[in-house]
Amino acid sequence: MINPVFANPVSVLPSLPAMQQIGAGQYRYFFWKVYNIALYAEQKPWSDEQSSALKVQYLRAFTGQEIVEETLKQMQRTSKQYPENILRQWGDQMAMIFPDVKPGSILIAYFDGQNTTIFYNGQAQRLGEIQGRDFAEAFFNIWLGQNSADQKLTQQLLGE
Repeated sequence: MINPVFANPVSVLPSLPAMQQIGAGQYRYFFWKVYNIALYAEQKPWSDEQSSALKVQYLRAFTGQEIVEETLKQMQRTSKQYPENILRQWGDQMAMIFPDVKPGSILIAYFDGQNTTIFYNGQAQRLGEIQGRDFAEAFFNIWLGQNSADQKLTQQLLGE
């Protein structure tokens, strides 16, 4: 399931540090193919203490608002420790960042390993950023956490 578009993150995001692909997979909802996703990091095994990136290539069309709503739903599902006002704040920030997507659109989330998650489109244009380690943890745990919705995909992303 590895797509050649994931072959070299440096060519997609020349402004980011060199990272290696840790793993990749495809998310399906019942029989619909929703997106391809790949995890890049400084080194394997992945750790939330290092800079890393998730690259999502959408296989279906979604509005930016649909992406925000699903992201918040998954953040609440995977980690119930965040107060409603914090989730609302993150939702407002993501709504200003996430564009509508169509099949083939790419969104990249880069965590700098410190405090900032930066979002890019497939043309390496910076869409925006959200500060806070809590946000990065909640966002990346959607796919990489112990309570992710698809543990098989989590294992693929982690290269296990």
